[in-house]
Amino acid sequence: MVNLSSGNAAASVPATVTIPATLSAAQFVISTNPVSANTGIVISASKNSVTRTAFMAVNAPALSTFTLGSSSVVGGQNGSLTVTLNALAPTGGYSISLISGAPSLVVLPSSTAVPAATNTRNLAFTTAD
Repeated sequence: MVNLSSGNAAASVPATVTIPATLSAAQFVISTNPVSANTGIVISASKNSVTRTAFMAVNAPALSTFTLGSSSVVGGQNGSLTVTLNALAPTGGYSISLISGAPSLVVLPSSTAVPAATNTRNLAFTTAD
């Protein structure tokens, strides 16, 4: 039996892993949690006063796609858009800045947040007449 530990709550490991008598290694699962910034994690394994460590990264989500609900919108009507992350948003959500290329015609909020534990956000925008 080998004791395991993680240096950060962004990654969790089982307390121990058992290496069968006829083998020299065993696999175990590392579970990760969403993070707001790329985070370095040290995973440690120890047995009989000998400790070995490995480094891993848990990466923050990134904007994956930005999709308009339609390729054209009649002036004065609402349009819709969807932002999608490549992973789940962390606790507190994930903020994305929005900028209209024609702010007098297409009115967007300055930002939107993808809610925690989700990876998409749909929102409406307005257009000028």
